[in-house]
Amino acid sequence: MSEPLLPRMTPMIGRMARSMIRMAGRRRFLRVSLALSAVLSLALGSTAHAAPRLPAVFGDGMVIQRDVPIPVWGWASPGETVTVSFKGRTETDIVDEDGRWEVTLGALPADEISADLVVSTGEGKDKIVVTNVVVGDVWLASGQSNMAWTVERSANAEEEIDAARYPLIREMAVARRTATEPQEETEATWVVCSPETAGKFSAVGYYFARKLFRELDVPIGIINSTWGGTPVEAWTRRDALARDRRLMDIFVRWEAILGEFPDALERYYQAVKDWEEKKQLAASLGSEFNVPKPRPPRGPKHQHRPGNLYNAMINPLTRVPIKGVIWYQGESNAWNPEEYAVSFPVMIRDWRARWAQSELPFYFVQLASFAPEGQAEDGDWPWLREAQTAALNLPDTGMAVTIDIGERDDIHPRNKQDVGDRLARLALAKTYGRQIEYSGPTYKSMRVRRGVVELTFEHVAGGLAAFGSDVEGFEIAGEDRVFYPARARIEDNKVYLSNSQVSEPVAVRYAWDNFPKATLTNSEGLPAAPFRTDYWSRKKE
Repeated sequence: MSEPLLPRMTPMIGRMARSMIRMAGRRRFLRVSLALSAVLSLALGSTAHAAPRLPAVFGDGMVIQRDVPIPVWGWASPGETVTVSFKGRTETDIVDEDGRWEVTLGALPADEISADLVVSTGEGKDKIVVTNVVVGDVWLASGQSNMAWTVERSANAEEEIDAARYPLIREMAVARRTATEPQEETEATWVVCSPETAGKFSAVGYYFARKLFRELDVPIGIINSTWGGTPVEAWTRRDALARDRRLMDIFVRWEAILGEFPDALERYYQAVKDWEEKKQLAASLGSEFNVPKPRPPRGPKHQHRPGNLYNAMINPLTRVPIKGVIWYQGESNAWNPEEYAVSFPVMIRDWRARWAQSELPFYFVQLASFAPEGQAEDGDWPWLREAQTAALNLPDTGMAVTIDIGERDDIHPRNKQDVGDRLARLALAKTYGRQIEYSGPTYKSMRVRRGVVELTFEHVAGGLAAFGSDVEGFEIAGEDRVFYPARARIEDNKVYLSNSQVSEPVAVRYAWDNFPKATLTNSEGLPAAPFRTDYWSRKKE
């Protein structure tokens, strides 16, 4: 809510009073006091009334969630009567002493015919009209840069943008902000999809919405709340993290960071000063200066600090009814997969609690393959993928496997179409009840006969297959825990593995590298999820 006029006018009124008193002198003080009273009365009379105001989540072109009660809230002058009308529903409320009001409109079915949401006070002299509002399904798209990645930077961008003629797909982009305490409001704008606007949409969000729209024929809204390079703990309430003792190291790390912040800030200011001087010197000499500007240190408001992104970019959304969440994140936590295996489910459970939806659908993307030159193939990413897979133990979750579409030297694969489509498959099958295959093969069981491993899988659809002619990506090990590439063949929807150097296999791993060559798929072309059958720790015991 914008600041009322009266507090801003008070200093002005005070200056007027002092000036009048000096001019009048003591003998005329009484008459001046009466004049001042008149000024105050005028000021109070002109500012006591405040026009109604809505939070930014209500904007022209918005999508309202279908089939659930519709909360509408905002601010106005205390004591005012606020009336809200939309598609034949009308409710009123009296503004409380803090200037707040809220009404709940009855649930509505999906409707592509747009209408105005009207908020008025008193006899309707003050009015807000939110135009071009439709009713459909609203999905929150959140995470780091691969979810933020725009359509204009995805594969086949020019063709995709030219074909983006879907006025019933809309995106609300949440401004990137941090806060040390939970906020009620955020900056956001709803945008209707068109060739002129779609390029700036989240690519994963757009391709997800497009598939849903084509299948469901209802308006789809995407709330894009993303920030590149951010860890999961920044998107999670600090209280939720603190309740799990296994996550105490997060707070220990940040206590040290914040303790060093004052000195780090001084060093930063000096470094910037030195940088500016060198830049000016280079300019005066006509030479190039390619040294990047120093980056500010992490401090209380940093986007990596636990809770800071939740406070500013998620908490203001929790009163907005949504159909579910799609999530693409994990790269910034890959260095500590054991911690992520705890913190990621904590975030999911807490978001569900904040929305008061214990069964809120939550579908996420498993990290794609990635291993730039100089990075070890057997790094942290397989273990982070395993931590992501563990989140499937929570109900109403689903994981889109993208092990087949990664780019070795780019952490941002351009193929966002398959990512969005696979997330949409999960939603169509698990949320909307469509009878479609939503997953690639997932490991089910293992047995060994005469040195040959036999594996069975779920989600084989019409049968197991391989990208290309060979089944690749499997390794087997004996009791010595040394893994060797396995010769693999598919027979009767089972996979058989062997290696002459492993006479008595006890463990199998599949796609267990940062950038594996993994080819197992099902008849729907959906890739098998990485897995291992052993429970050995990351370091050989």
